Amino acid sequence: MIKMVPQPIVDLKTGQVVIEEWLCRPIGQSVQEYFSTSDVETLWEREAACIQQALKQESTVPKAINITLSSLPYFLETSWEWEGALEITEWGPRQYDIFRLLPIIIPKIKERGMQIWVDDITPSSWLQWKFQKMDGYKISLADFKDECMVERFINEIIKRHKPIILEWIDQENLVRKARGWGINLGQGLIFEKNLKFANTY
Repeated sequence: MIKMVPQPIVDLKTGQVVIEEWLCRPIGQSVQEYFSTSDVETLWEREAACIQQALKQESTVPKAINITLSSLPYFLETSWEWEGALEITEWGPRQYDIFRLLPIIIPKIKERGMQIWVDDITPSSWLQWKFQKMDGYKISLADFKDECMVERFINEIIKRHKPIILEWIDQENLVRKARGWGINLGQGLIFEKNLKFANTY
């Protein structure tokens, strides 16, 4: 059994929820246990179950649904599509051969009308993704030791002229900082507590 938990992604200028990321939460075991499998086929079966559950959820805004890099070829064999984004997560087996296939995979996903984002971009993973035709990037504040590091990295990604979502915003001052860094989308605990976040910044 699994349940799906929505996390709002908010426009930091207006305070409005513009998309919801639907997170898979297994019942009776941890997320790590659920997604730690010995082979990619089993991993895909579990991810597919989560995607199907997410598609059943009612939402008034577009959806972002997670997938691992190794499951992208399996996803292409389905006819699934939705308004929103397919988000490539940082966990799962490292299938480096799939990076060579991304120039083929990404357009096929976009043909279904979906965007494709990459989750938890860091300086160490940036070179792998820098020249892929992604629609957006997610940066987690939890991955950085200080604000100077994250600001320098954000300045590098901004050069791609694509949307950036800053994750782990749990304090109001981080909303102001994110906007000062040139980021207009945010995700984090502060928005989960108040889905209609007031534009007082």
